[in-house]
Amino acid sequence: MRVLAIGDNVMDIYLDSKRMFPGGNAVNFSVMATRIPEVTSGYLGNFGNDNLAELMKSTLKTFNVNIDHCKNLKGESGYSLVKVVNGDRKFLASNRGGVLNQGIKISDDKDYINAMDLIHLSVNGNGKEIINYISKPKIVYDYSDFSNENEITLTIDNVDLACFSVGNVSKDRVVERARQLQRMGNYHTILLFTMGKQGAMVFTGNRCYYQSAQLTNHIKDTMGAGYVRIIGVNSK
Repeated sequence: MRVLAIGDNVMDIYLDSKRMFPGGNAVNFSVMATRIPEVTSGYLGNFGNDNLAELMKSTLKTFNVNIDHCKNLKGESGYSLVKVVNGDRKFLASNRGGVLNQGIKISDDKDYINAMDLIHLSVNGNGKEIINYISKPKIVYDYSDFSNENEITLTIDNVDLACFSVGNVSKDRVVERARQLQRMGNYHTILLFTMGKQGAMVFTGNRCYYQSAQLTNHIKDTMGAGYVRIIGVNSK
């Protein structure tokens, strides 16, 4: 199986521990996919021309993620400044994606993209501009939460698996919203909602599946930086 994540790459810089970790929705997906036997994984996005980009590239190569179709642009790599407060991540600042904001030009890569079995897109990686280029692969789309109504409306009918992170939303509201989204996606779209301590829910057709969360009092970092043993280096 061949999978490709298109979108953001972001360096998360932890000010309290003075370490930084490669991340971003698309990068995380492409790295995690390499853990599945018989899956080949690729990432397509923009790299800046700075040291952060070189660290990002070397990390992805370490995990055998194909980056041959990425674009190298003049400008800053995406980064965010993070602090852990009582086990929860707190974003302090960012450059809002850096060179990602120049747009991911994929017009020359349509054949490569459509040779994949599955494509991962997200609201943080220009997904709504890219989805119209995809005609054959299955599509996973990370919408983050419910705040991107326009993007959901424009894209969900073409999505096979829609993902939402809604830890502060009640279960009743999730069920209500899921029914609305199913109608928008003509009932073929599978909906996944992760809800923090409330667990997770999946809606497919006329069925709903629920998984409770396992609670713990010993959370180190809710972002899970390094959870796939990604390389960390001292930040300046």
